[in-house]
Amino acid sequence: MPTETVMDIIKIIQEVLDGTATREMAAIKLLKFDSTVKNIYKFAKAIAELIKNLPRMSLAEDSNEMELCSRFVDPFLSGLFDDPDQNIFLRWTNETTLEAKNEQSLLNWRPDLCVTRLQVGATEHHPLIEKHSGCPSCIAHFKELKDFKEYVVNNHPQAMPLQSRQKGDNDQLTQENSDNESESPSRKRPFEDDAKSLVSICLSFSPPDDNDHLLIHAFDAADAFYKLQQSLQTQKWKLSLEDHIHYALACTSILLLSPNKCPDDLLPFFFFFFDIHSLTATINHIETIYNINKPPMPTETVMDIIKIIQEVPDGTATREMAAIKLLKFDPTVKNIYKFAKAIAELIKNLPRMSLAEDSNEMELCSRFVDPFLSGLFDDPDQNIFLRWTNETTLEAKNEQSLLNWRPDLCVTRLQGFGEAKPACQESNLYVICRDLLRVATFCKDALDTQKMVGVLGLQIVGRTITFYVLVLPSSGLYVMYEITKVQIPDSLHDLSKLVMDISNLLLVLDTFDRVCIPSTDSPPLERHRPTIISSTLDQLFLSSQNRKRPCHLKHQHN
Repeated sequence: MPTETVMDIIKIIQEVLDGTATREMAAIKLLKFDSTVKNIYKFAKAIAELIKNLPRMSLAEDSNEMELCSRFVDPFLSGLFDDPDQNIFLRWTNETTLEAKNEQSLLNWRPDLCVTRLQVGATEHHPLIEKHSGCPSCIAHFKELKDFKEYVVNNHPQAMPLQSRQKGDNDQLTQENSDNESESPSRKRPFEDDAKSLVSICLSFSPPDDNDHLLIHAFDAADAFYKLQQSLQTQKWKLSLEDHIHYALACTSILLLSPNKCPDDLLPFFFFFFDIHSLTATINHIETIYNINKPPMPTETVMDIIKIIQEVPDGTATREMAAIKLLKFDPTVKNIYKFAKAIAELIKNLPRMSLAEDSNEMELCSRFVDPFLSGLFDDPDQNIFLRWTNETTLEAKNEQSLLNWRPDLCVTRLQGFGEAKPACQESNLYVICRDLLRVATFCKDALDTQKMVGVLGLQIVGRTITFYVLVLPSSGLYVMYEITKVQIPDSLHDLSKLVMDISNLLLVLDTFDRVCIPSTDSPPLERHRPTIISSTLDQLFLSSQNRKRPCHLKHQHN
């Protein structure tokens, strides 16, 4: 046992417990250990990661599998084994839940994690390397795809994607969608009398309070929104979710506002209630009420961070040395320091070049999203944690109703909620809209029950994160305001691009600190509106999916 090293590490940990050093100061001391003593240095790195992530006292509830990985296991094991400069990564390769595993045979799934030397993206390949397809359930691999498919079908049928196992149902659905590609959603109709009766029974909306309207000059946004809601009661047919996301949110009294983005999904109906000038005025008024103003870019800070990042690919500094420099930023400038911490986490985790394959949801969270968002929002000493609260797989989610599960992540104290999907789902607009609807609903329920001024919403698709804040500016009108959209880079080479978004992320942090807090005044319950139940929403919107439908949320995520 290296007794002297053990005592040094224990002393550093004790300084945090005694309050004589911050977590970041302790991490800096550990990262300054002699890197030539390779294994002791890796152990010190792993301890440094735990110091930054562990709560002072054990959490009151057990962690699920994803949170166990992101907060406890992944930081420690990545510190021991990760070497991005050598393309050696600890990868989370399976997101199947324990319940799903129990229904399968002992060996019929991939491992939860593996330590691997990965191929990185390149324009040229070694002439002696041939591309093969590997079986997800064993070590077999095949040059021809048809051989690979035949092997999996015959030997590991349960490893086939859910879509393939339900091929008959999917073929029917595909044909149904194909037949209706050129038709508007309303062309797919049930019997008229049944549809009228269904909608009129399911929906009822309360008018805004006479003394609590959202007035912008002569325009009454609360009244216009109420008329928009009433128009839903006249709908005869089910609506498609992709091109009616504003209507879906209006069902639960939420108005989605995206600056500099026209809600094409509601044309021409939307501008019967809100013309473009009234919509812009409403957005500006919300920004004024909650003081949502993007700060100027701190140019000197940006140049300092970019210089530190550039030293790593140039070979003049190690990743740990760069992280130490960022952690030495002035902590009294709170939000800039948080941003620097988030960049430091990405420096330690990002590969030098982009990986040749897409990440699944768990790896996306552990390598890209969690380090970045934890750097921005985590404050263990104040018991504020970014927590991954749901480990349900995509296949399981597809079998549930729209709102019938927990969010993928939350910021404790119910200050924020988020949903995450891997990049392979970016073109599935139905799933993207459904996730946004869930995020909005979680935020609304937290605002109502916890009497919050506002609640942060996050929608993650691949490495793109969209930040929202949900507020209640007037009776019966919840506004979900899009703050900004940023993309986490997939490699160290592109990290400087994220630094240029510092003003947008400082705006997110400022809004989170000022708006996502408990209200000092107890708002009257008359301002609140009930959340639509899942079964009602399922009756109002089609469950069929069509990726060719226009959608307000459609954009290039990655």
